[in-house]
Amino acid sequence: MNFKKYLKRIGEQKPTRKIKPDTKITEEKINHEEKKILGFVDSGKDPYDYLKRYIKETKYKDWFNRNYPNHTIYDAVGLSATDYIKMKRKLTPEPK
Repeated sequence: MNFKKYLKRIGEQKPTRKIKPDTKITEEKINHEEKKILGFVDSGKDPYDYLKRYIKETKYKDWFNRNYPNHTIYDAVGLSATDYIKMKRKLTPEPK
């Protein structure tokens, strides 16, 4: 097969999937999963304190990982991965 003819034929093909121009995505259509804060978290305490403790204390980190293996610390306290990364960068000194 001639390569130029092949490319030309591919370029002439029409897309098989059509999207209506008036299609709008609304929040009702998007299935949001609400973050569930785990039971050990005190709602009166700052969630960032849990991140600080997890990053600084090995025993606390081990306890959390052993008791909640299917969760991350930031999800457990209602924060995001970005919050965790920022906190870790703040608390962990960079290697020289």
